[in-house]
Amino acid sequence: MGYQEEAGRRLSYDSYLRIPELLALQGGQSQAHDELLFIVAHQVYELWFKVLVNELDQVRRSIDADDLHRARHYLRRVRVIEDLLVQQVATLETMAPQDFLLFRSELAPASGFQSVQFREIEVMSGLRERGYLKLDYAPEDRARLERRLAEPSLLDAYRSLLERRGVSVEQVYRGRDQHAELFELLEALLDHDEGFSLADASRAHGGAPDRQQARDRRVERRELPPEHAGQALLSRTMGDPLAALSHAREPRS
Repeated sequence: MGYQEEAGRRLSYDSYLRIPELLALQGGQSQAHDELLFIVAHQVYELWFKVLVNELDQVRRSIDADDLHRARHYLRRVRVIEDLLVQQVATLETMAPQDFLLFRSELAPASGFQSVQFREIEVMSGLRERGYLKLDYAPEDRARLERRLAEPSLLDAYRSLLERRGVSVEQVYRGRDQHAELFELLEALLDHDEGFSLADASRAHGGAPDRQQARDRRVERRELPPEHAGQALLSRTMGDPLAALSHAREPRS
């Protein structure tokens, strides 16, 4: 085989990342200028959701293996991605309402709430909402959610970890120096819950979430009595998650 033939068989940037195929996936339903931006932004959401699913799988496996350092590492990455998801909504805020209306009617009844990967992340985190299965999902997507509902969540993994260590959530909070590794992991899980909630708020409402309100909610949750600390952990990644367990957190800027 000659050098030129060998070089021609090597992967290129375009072939490795499948750039031509990727750039062919933005066909819209109208001639509206802003539709390309709308499609790209939401496709990017789905790509990052794919990474989040992969990372959260690794988090759970690491917790099961008692490798808490690795679990925290993956959770730090998860939070960085969630921050990116919040930041990218600024691109959608540049769309003028009249431009969006040019193609919005073509999208009905499609909705971002139909994102299977988004629901999968919720289920993996600890939300056991079987009502999702009633939504109009393809059979393979419904099977995917069924599988996630049947397997342990991050909540389950953390509870099992505490059982193996012979401690409760209350003990982790009250003895955070003695149980530093468990406390830091819990903080990382709380960061994920908060980050995903902010990402969802920005995606659902088409604008950057009110971070000051989020900080205020964290401060309020810290006032809950310690005896309620074990009642909820990653019980919901929407609305006001982890209300009982967040009572001891320091407010973050």
